[in-house]
Amino acid sequence: MVICLFSLLKLKFIIAVSKTIQFQTEEEFTLSLFNNLTYNNGGGLYIEESSALIQNCSFSNNKAYLYGGALLHNISNNQIAQQLFNNQVVLLKNNIFQNQASIAGAYYSVQGLFPQYFYTNNTINQNQANIFGKDLVGYGAGIQIIINHIQVDYQNFIYSHTTGKFQDSVIVEVINQNGELYSFRQNNGTFNLNNLISVYGQFNSEVELVFSSDIIQIPLYQNISDSLQISNYSSKYYAFLKIKIKNECNPGYELQKFQTILDYCSPCLEGYYNTQPNQHCIKCPDSAYYCKYQTILLKKGFWRENSTSSNILACNQNKNSCIESQAGVNLVNTNQQCAEGYIGPICDDCDIENQYWGQRYQKIGNNQCVRFNNKLVQVTSS
Repeated sequence: MVICLFSLLKLKFIIAVSKTIQFQTEEEFTLSLFNNLTYNNGGGLYIEESSALIQNCSFSNNKAYLYGGALLHNISNNQIAQQLFNNQVVLLKNNIFQNQASIAGAYYSVQGLFPQYFYTNNTINQNQANIFGKDLVGYGAGIQIIINHIQVDYQNFIYSHTTGKFQDSVIVEVINQNGELYSFRQNNGTFNLNNLISVYGQFNSEVELVFSSDIIQIPLYQNISDSLQISNYSSKYYAFLKIKIKNECNPGYELQKFQTILDYCSPCLEGYYNTQPNQHCIKCPDSAYYCKYQTILLKKGFWRENSTSSNILACNQNKNSCIESQAGVNLVNTNQQCAEGYIGPICDDCDIENQYWGQRYQKIGNNQCVRFNNKLVQVTSS
């Protein structure tokens, strides 16, 4: 039989299952097992306003609908400063396994305090959390940086950036001591930087973003009686993202100077465009009905080779052969701006060899393309 020593100091109440036991002074008693119990918070045990030593106990197959599958600890805010580093909960030689909760499958502290010896002197196995923290929420222990959905080694990574807001997906995440995403009340631990900050500098220069958070608590250990114990916590944790400012503006932007010191890329507003890096914004031509950034939408009767070309040509022979440009369509084929049956530069030829339109077309009359017909005879005057 497992003998469980449970010592409580300044205890107001403890809840096991749906039973409440009240104590006025320090109490010490023995329990054996906390198994197959269910409660909203603290499936096996709920401790409030107390320090506790829990030793040689077994917590298994307990369930909390919300927080702390095996145990939950709550201490009022006015006692945190006094007891923050005084071992509010000490766990020694316990078996904590196969417990379940929405958050923190094994242990949860409402204030985010970390129990002494949790991983070093206890057996912790197969606990589950539906949302976060398979064993515990613990403390924020680090920062990871995700760029375009890929985690980067920020100590050896240089991010190439055009001045201004991030154009790639740049996400900073706070993680706990197990490498899991750290969730807290105001945020799920994820910060999307795309709309939060802008980075400017001179072309070809390097800048460095520094990330820190007071949520992160790095334990500081002290050797007490030949045993390492947490003596304090430090928030001095920093993650760095090195940024290399590109030496050009992307298509759709033009180079501007701020007080002759900083380079920044200003967007081509509606009525203007450009299609090449470091190109000035160009006024929208009469042959287009819309221009903005690097987008040009041509009127009917005009043609260009692809989406990066500024060379716009009129379809002189038959204006109906060139269709109006469609928003959101990337021109990768010279035939995309041609009416059905027409192909080639300025849509001047018919698809007689069935190269693009799925059937053959032939030219008749005034440069018109019609579906091929063996019985069709073209009559021309001499």
